[in-house]
Amino acid sequence: MDLIAIEFNILLIAISLAVIYAIAPITYKLLVIHNNISFETYLLLSTFILFLCSLFYSLMFHNYIDILTEITKISSDLLLLIIINIFIVSFISQILFHYAIKHTSKLSLFTIITGFYPLITMILSILFLKEKISFKILFGFVISMIGIIIIFI
Repeated sequence: MDLIAIEFNILLIAISLAVIYAIAPITYKLLVIHNNISFETYLLLSTFILFLCSLFYSLMFHNYIDILTEITKISSDLLLLIIINIFIVSFISQILFHYAIKHTSKLSLFTIITGFYPLITMILSILFLKEKISFKILFGFVISMIGIIIIFI
């Protein structure tokens, strides 16, 4: 596969994820908040469904012996970091997301504010991953941030 085709596929994936992320707060509010489903019920149900989907995916597309072997090779230090990462990224973010969606009357404003995460990602990737940011990416990012700021004014 040539580089242009790969870049185009990555672009399609990014657009697909943007659509999924855009739909998530709306469907959450319609399904959970409007139907008076508790956060705890939603969290347990969604975790169980995610587990089943992950198990199905892993067993269908990968050799389960290789997966189990890889799991046993994970050091306790790395496992602790994975647990901390999952706790913060999955659990804490879900609690904050639920609280914000439940108590906001302006869902669009909430999602715009959370749209600042690329700034944090860019800064952290420069600091921790030593990534180089091209002028074109930086310029596009600045234009996006100006758009977000204009919405707040």
